[in-house]
Amino acid sequence: MKIPFHNMFPAMAVLAGLLAGCGGGDLPSLAPVAGKVTFNGKPLSGARVTFEPEEGRPSYGMTDANGEFTVEYKPDVPGAKIGSHTVRIRTGIADPDDSEAPPPQETIPARYNQNSNLKEEVKDEENTFEFTLESGGPLPTNDPDAARRGPGSDA
Repeated sequence: MKIPFHNMFPAMAVLAGLLAGCGGGDLPSLAPVAGKVTFNGKPLSGARVTFEPEEGRPSYGMTDANGEFTVEYKPDVPGAKIGSHTVRIRTGIADPDDSEAPPPQETIPARYNQNSNLKEEVKDEENTFEFTLESGGPLPTNDPDAARRGPGSDA
């Protein structure tokens, strides 16, 4: 039995609409986030800037040669979730193509990444943040068990 095309068109339109909606998923309210990072008065190049909301998925960006960044919620979806965030800035980023290489040593203090004290509020508008980082203080450890053991623990 043949079904005429004009009888299948409404069903195909509904199916196409459902499929189109499946790829993106529901996104939270996002706002554009950009900024600049300096370390000891100079632009910090090649650093990963992470905006971690209190709940939900973080947003990421990389600094360029001028220390400037923009964040994405996921690839090709710019912005960060509206609300309070802990910001982490890292330079010791592993090469995803070399699983054998030891993790690179972080070059900026733990208070900006592993133990970040950077807090920012992303508002429903264009958001621009400047992070002025200074050396001094402990560097983060590459030991994944250090956080579990706690500070001052040698074993």
